[in-house]
Amino acid sequence: MNPNDKPSEPLTPKKLGSANHLDDIFNDYVSKGGMDNLKGAGKPLDVPDGDVLNSVLKTANYLPPWLELQKQIRIGMKDLIEQMDHHPNDALTSQWEAQIDELNSQIKKYNISVPNPLLQKGFVSVDNVKTKYEQWE
Repeated sequence: MNPNDKPSEPLTPKKLGSANHLDDIFNDYVSKGGMDNLKGAGKPLDVPDGDVLNSVLKTANYLPPWLELQKQIRIGMKDLIEQMDHHPNDALTSQWEAQIDELNSQIKKYNISVPNPLLQKGFVSVDNVKTKYEQWE
């Protein structure tokens, strides 16, 4: 066969001599009408916008680790702010500092794991935790 010649009909696995058992089963299923009454037949497919991988992960309810960590940090900041609002005196400052240190450790881990440097966040302190919390929402 000349490379410029086109075959008169498409080459199928059977014509190529490499048909397998699964092809035979599928073709038999189709010939018996197994594909005739499929849900949504004749309607356009709903193709999600954006990244296909993200849509698959979203459908599977998968949350990347950096987003899980973001959630944990947000919850930790909210808890700390509530404690600070309920006890406005400085008696618990050492306890708050320990929580701040833990939050900053998580923020450091978060900043390393985010896929884009623009998503990185600054560290918190007792003085700025309320303002920083607003940036995390």
